[in-house]
Amino acid sequence: MDAIVAEGSESGGKVARDEVPTVSLIPQVVDQVHIPVIAAGGLATGRGLLAALAMGAQGVQLGTRFIASVEAPVHQNWKQVLIDAGDSATAIACRNSSPTRMVKNEFFAEMDALDEPGKTAVDFFPIQKVGSSRIPDDTDGSKGSYTAGTGSGLIRGVKPAAEIVQEIIQEAEAAMVVMREAFVG
Repeated sequence: MDAIVAEGSESGGKVARDEVPTVSLIPQVVDQVHIPVIAAGGLATGRGLLAALAMGAQGVQLGTRFIASVEAPVHQNWKQVLIDAGDSATAIACRNSSPTRMVKNEFFAEMDALDEPGKTAVDFFPIQKVGSSRIPDDTDGSKGSYTAGTGSGLIRGVKPAAEIVQEIIQEAEAAMVVMREAFVG
């Protein structure tokens, strides 16, 4: 293994039942392994990158942020749902069987109503397929299946991936200057 991706409960899609947040998970993993750790879960900005590096990670994995990129092969409605998302737009559905972080909407409630112990991710594939098929007609974001991490509240627009990376690096560098000033004076 060359690296480990340590993904906290703030990530989009399937999440672990124990719901350990990224800020607690990363230092614990870093302290236990001797290979690079990549932080994931709820990270979408340069400040998040800087925080992950401060916790000992060697890099970050940003999923939801890149769904709202020009290059992402998803419907524009999904990208718009992320742009419109606020800081509490996502939650974990199906906590008893197949925990999945997604945008809270009518589909979220539909899927969560099917939750019961003993079910697995495979049991939810048919309904998630239905939710995904609704996305092209779901202009208000209420009926589609939108997996997304908590970082969706930080997304302000659809941009080319290269521009997103550039912004993240610039923001991390600027935040580092502010941090240095806070510590050194």
